[in-house]
Amino acid sequence: MARHVGGRTRRGPSYGAPDPARRRGATVSRRLRDVVTRQADHGQEFPVRADVIEASSNFVSVRLMTYESRAEADFLKSVFTGGSGDLENSTFALLSPDGHEQLVRSGRSPSRTFRGAADEQPGAEMARKMNAIAKRDGFEDGKATKSAKVKAPDGLPAISDVRLALNVASCDSMPLVIVFGKTKNEAEAFEKKLTPVAWSDDLRGRFAYVVTAEKDALANVKGAQATARILVVRPDVYGTQSKVLEQLPGDADAKSIETALAKALAAFTAESKDPRQHVLKGCREGIQWETEIPVTDPGPKGKGKRSAR
Repeated sequence: MARHVGGRTRRGPSYGAPDPARRRGATVSRRLRDVVTRQADHGQEFPVRADVIEASSNFVSVRLMTYESRAEADFLKSVFTGGSGDLENSTFALLSPDGHEQLVRSGRSPSRTFRGAADEQPGAEMARKMNAIAKRDGFEDGKATKSAKVKAPDGLPAISDVRLALNVASCDSMPLVIVFGKTKNEAEAFEKKLTPVAWSDDLRGRFAYVVTAEKDALANVKGAQATARILVVRPDVYGTQSKVLEQLPGDADAKSIETALAKALAAFTAESKDPRQHVLKGCREGIQWETEIPVTDPGPKGKGKRSAR
């Protein structure tokens, strides 16, 4: 899966800077159901939950963008539009394999679909519902029955470039894994080495990823060594800079990679963000984000469309 939930504080510093996600959709090669996630309005509504991650293993999970791709924006509008009648800042849906049938009520975030029964939290309700859908369609406990065959993922849920990846990881309160090569082929070879580790039971769903051969890809990564090819970094609060948590050379074996990712995850602490204070501080510091397409979210309480900053 890409990211099992979409709840987070906005990436941009103000209501005028909506949250860009990635340019290329990262999908898991599992042909049961599609999970489309975008950001929730306020904060990390669905923190990382083991039960949701486990339930997502039977789904194709896609973390799409809002205002960073026209094609994806058009698809999101076909899934959900709010009172404005146009694409809003966040979208959540559970869809059938063909992408046409909505299996639960779509909305701006998982928390608006799964509100939690009397004796459970919303995240637990989401996991329970996903498990029920999986069991109905031939999956149970992460394994396919005779009626459905699961294909293991053959790549990482990678974001298109480092600039965007830092922003996404910061907003999702996750460490970022940067796979760097001096050439595209070299970067893809390192990705292939990392992939089985990334999808292991203990690590899946816990990191954002980017695979790059950009010459200046590590310019905003403090502490990066010249020989580093797989780096785990902690993005700053606005996703413009980062610091190395762990880094490995290109000849690192699978065990070394697994150990480094586990150590980085243990050292990483998600920073709590108050949306209003986050916005105000970003405005004071002049932090801006330009979107690829115009912003059409109506803004807080429907008070007009947000303009990109």
